[in-house]
Order: sequence, then C-alpha cells, then structure tokens
Amino acid sequence: MAALSLLLVAGTGWVLYDRVLREDSGVAACRALAAEERNGANGGADDTLTRDEYVSMRRVFAESRYADLREHGTKLMDVLWQVTQLGSDDEMTALTYLRPLTEHVSGLQSACADHGVIIDLKLTD
Repeated sequence: MAALSLLLVAGTGWVLYDRVLREDSGVAACRALAAEERNGANGGADDTLTRDEYVSMRRVFAESRYADLREHGTKLMDVLWQVTQLGSDDEMTALTYLRPLTEHVSGLQSACADHGVIIDLKLTD
C-alpha cells in the first residue's frame, strides 16, 4: 500500500511539473520570437536555413503540448524550408507558397497570443 501511495505522489508530482511548472517548448519558441522582435533582429530574405536548423526548429514546435502551436509552428517551418530550397529563378513557384505561408504565420501569431505571448511576424520588411 505504501508503494502505491509513493507511486501516486510521484506521478502527481511529475504531472504538476510537466503540465504546470515546465514551460512548454512551443510557448518558449513564441517567447524567443518575441524577444527577437523586441531586439530588432529580423531574418532577412538572404538568410539561409540549414537542414539541421530546420529540423531543430520544427522539433521545438512538434514537442509542444498545445495542438495549435504544434500545427502552425511545424507547418510554418515546413513551408519556410520548402521556400528556402527553391532556386533564385523559381519566383513563380514561390508564389504557390504564399497562401500556406500567410495562413501559418497568422495562425502561429494567434496561437502564441492564446498562450500569452504577443508576436508580430511580418512577411515583408
């Protein structure tokens, strides 16, 4: 009986830590984006995205416990990765990404706001 009580206390402690005390990875990403915005850092069109950076950034959103941050964060990272893979002569192809890019930028802004972090992701400088 004591072992069951100990297990219940440990499980409750883990749930409290995991769901309340530990900051969600997606919310942390929102905070990082907001901090970059406040500091005037902006990723220019000439910035390159490596495969490792893409995988790492996508994982941050994929590991979020919030469905809205997972959905818009991972899909935005996917679209950004696809766009960075286009050649400089693929302007017409890039236009096909405009709708999903706009949808997920707006969706991520809303999702971050729903979790208490206001960001202003701009599609243009």
